[in-house]
Amino acid sequence: MQSYDENGFIRHRGRKALAGELGRYASHILAWQQVIKFDQPVVVLEDDFILRYDFCALIEAAELWTNKHHSIRLSHGKQNFFIQLPSRMRSS
Repeated sequence: MQSYDENGFIRHRGRKALAGELGRYASHILAWQQVIKFDQPVVVLEDDFILRYDFCALIEAAELWTNKHHSIRLSHGKQNFFIQLPSRMRSS
């Protein structure tokens, strides 16, 4: 995989990437290529995504952030460099 930085991965994770992680990385690269191709707002969902009753409210809240940031990542329980929405918007 041409854009995979094995040394960078080892620096951050302390080991080489597993086959499944490389596959996930490749799918993420493909998703971002599609985002660039269509130049439209896009929501990318992981394979373990669970649709919740407040999904539309979450997307509306996220839309407010896209005016200030080129891209955002919504992720339960992670804070590294990403915007956290109020706890009522996160999964339980």
